[in-house]
Amino acid sequence: MVARRFVVRHGPAAGGSAEAAEEQQHEVEYDTEHGLDVLRLQIFSLTAVPPDLQKIVVEADGSVVDDGTDLEAVSERLRLLAIGEEGEDDGAAARAQEKSDEEFARMLQYEDSVGQEAAQKTVPICELEEKALVSLAKEGNFNPSKDEEKHAFLLQLLFWFKQSFRWVNAAPCDSCGRETSNVGMGTPLTSEIKFGASRVEMYR
Repeated sequence: MVARRFVVRHGPAAGGSAEAAEEQQHEVEYDTEHGLDVLRLQIFSLTAVPPDLQKIVVEADGSVVDDGTDLEAVSERLRLLAIGEEGEDDGAAARAQEKSDEEFARMLQYEDSVGQEAAQKTVPICELEEKALVSLAKEGNFNPSKDEEKHAFLLQLLFWFKQSFRWVNAAPCDSCGRETSNVGMGTPLTSEIKFGASRVEMYR
């Protein structure tokens, strides 16, 4: 883990107004342990350039920052190019847009009413509603508003979720039960692709 401070320059964009054409410079505080995706999200929050449309270049040598780049060693001065700007590959922009469309379509799967109903059946809603009212009563609120009831219910839902599920960073070995370590990315299995997996982490 290494804390870095990058200076990211962006612009001027081709075809923009005189005001928009001014070069922007941003300082980004970044922890190398978090990976390139987090850096892209930080840059997105500052520049509004979506991660899929970012091309990050090291100013010192012109190399492109990718998943194989050692972010602990690169120069702190970076330049951001938005795919689709002058000099960039229009085909890459089209591919990035296609990827965004696929991700949006995958997100819409969660709007499926049948799936939502099945998920809700696993949640003890009545029990959580009762606990929510009890928690409000303990605070002296015996006649809560609908908004107060909803807020109390969401808190109970959060508590239930925390108790029912746990975060797994590195899953234990299926054979010996010992701790495993990440060894990179792999190709998803057919069974994983079926449920929308596009990349998988490998542990050993």
